Amino acid sequence: MAEVYYVSSDGSDTQNGLSPENAWQSLERVNRGSFKPNDVIRFHRGDTWRGQLIPQSGGETGPVTYGAYGMGEKTFTAWICQRQSTGGLAGRTESYLVNHLLVCNRCREHYI
Repeated sequence: MAEVYYVSSDGSDTQNGLSPENAWQSLERVNRGSFKPNDVIRFHRGDTWRGQLIPQSGGETGPVTYGAYGMGEKTFTAWICQRQSTGGLAGRTESYLVNHLLVCNRCREHYI
């Protein structure tokens, strides 16, 4: 059965994330989650996060969806990076959706 997880700047990473009242707080906690196909991760509108979001892939039965909840602006700032495929994962297709979020994806390259 699919789960819906909530993330809010007023949340706490010690919560279970399964309701707005028990929302997680950080991208780091979202990245540690173990999501299944059709799970949904909702970020509170009007809040801002900075850091790295590593989207997890769903599967053949459905994607993992990253979206928003509540009232307010689409405010979400993060660097989104896909996991690199290695070994037996080569050629794997990622299955996730990002809906109703304003995402700023900034990449820095350093030349030596």
